[in-house]
Amino acid sequence: MADAIKRLRALPQWDKWITFHAEGMGSRVDSYHFAAIRMRQGEIALERPLDVDMQKVTKASGGSRILPVQNRRRYSIAKATPIQAARIMDVIFRQYFGHSATHWRAMITALAPNGNAA
Repeated sequence: MADAIKRLRALPQWDKWITFHAEGMGSRVDSYHFAAIRMRQGEIALERPLDVDMQKVTKASGGSRILPVQNRRRYSIAKATPIQAARIMDVIFRQYFGHSATHWRAMITALAPNGNAA
């Protein structure tokens, strides 16, 4: 994720949302969970409102602060490095989506300007 964020931030213009998808599995085969976090520039948007412990996420990400933007669904990560931004999303995937999911695999869905998958 960090490499994708670095490349996205290097674009001359990044005004469309990019979706990071993850799937996780707990201790049982039937315990799959699916989640998505959208990102645009320095902001992330969650699928549903969550009570994110910002201090916990900040500590786990290596010190970059996560700031609320809109009603527990959108957060600013503008000051995070690409690695810290990836860690922030990783913590949210692991700790806040799919409570029993212990193994997560992330995928990125990027749309080209024409709306087709990049």
